[in-house]
Amino acid sequence: MQPFNKDPLSTHYWEFAMTLQPDTSYTMEGFYYSPSLGFQVPVYGEGQWGMTNQGPSGLAVSIQGQLYRRDAGWQPFQMIVTPANTRNLYLQFKGNTHFTNISCQR
Repeated sequence: MQPFNKDPLSTHYWEFAMTLQPDTSYTMEGFYYSPSLGFQVPVYGEGQWGMTNQGPSGLAVSIQGQLYRRDAGWQPFQMIVTPANTRNLYLQFKGNTHFTNISCQR
């Protein structure tokens, strides 16, 4: 997540592996990092996934569940990513304070 104010301390970075199961459940595990923290914070989560036609470009993968961040506890988690091809998903959007880039690789 790149901040509009260009302050490097406002940059956020998430990296995690997500496993989508045929029964529409998912699990995830990875970390969150921000220069203002100065260290990686473990994260994990679980929930449900499915296909939707409501993505930014139509067909997309919709992921909804909960994320646990060691320093912040449980919080809702939602992500919609668009298939770029059979091996990659992506999403880019502009929020109120940050520009967000999401890239998923199989």
